[in-house]
Amino acid sequence: MGKDNAVNMKVNPTVCSDPSFDVSIRQNVVMHLRDGVRLAADIYLPAAGGRPAAERLPAILVRTPYNKTNLSDFRYFAERGYVVVIQDVRGRYASEGTFYPFVNEGNDGYDTIEWITSQAWCNGKVGTTGSSYAAAAQSAAASLNPPGLSAMVVTFGPSSYFHCAMRHNGAFEMLFVVYAFNMAATSREAAADPHIKTELEKALENIWHWVKLYPIRKGETPLALVPSYEQWLIDVSTSSTYDDYWRRPGYGPRPFYDIHADVPSLYIGG
Repeated sequence: MGKDNAVNMKVNPTVCSDPSFDVSIRQNVVMHLRDGVRLAADIYLPAAGGRPAAERLPAILVRTPYNKTNLSDFRYFAERGYVVVIQDVRGRYASEGTFYPFVNEGNDGYDTIEWITSQAWCNGKVGTTGSSYAAAAQSAAASLNPPGLSAMVVTFGPSSYFHCAMRHNGAFEMLFVVYAFNMAATSREAAADPHIKTELEKALENIWHWVKLYPIRKGETPLALVPSYEQWLIDVSTSSTYDDYWRRPGYGPRPFYDIHADVPSLYIGG
């Protein structure tokens, strides 16, 4: 490009669509998984005149362990004609079941997408989005190629948690000791029992004490108050070879490329 052309070239500012709908919110809508566990979602429906739009619309799904009520800014998409479904994953906040991080997100995500496409407000197309754990949850479901999954925006989601996240070609990343304690302190068990909550919050205040005691052994830390969180940390910190434990959809799509959903996808890293 010549200098004069470069100087004279005008760059159009980014133009976003204007909102064209009001939003009707349904809170704690329950869906049943294949094993009977009930998950809760908040659903943001495009609306007009106080009533949800009559037409079937595409849906956007976010599955999170960090409390669906913290993601209300996704109503932006409902204002522009998408049904937004924000779901607490198994065992977190308003959803039933036992939380064992990452491992259940393949089947649970598949079942959720299947449920969404069966609803009267959905046109059969579901896009997924979200970062970190919500990125892993997307890839876990996509690894099983659920019908209806039509697009993905995956932000900060590893291809393999063994190779480049929880472990780095085998070496354990100590961050996930902190992660386990932090998640335990915000668990359903802690919310239901003040003693558990107090002990886990104390543990977080002294987290480097527990990190220095690595490796974690069963029953020797406050994580024993929430056994599934304790067991997960023991498992990821002692499973040092790339075996069947790691070859599951929740730990990254790397083993599933041949069957992974073939849909338009945007991957964002940093």
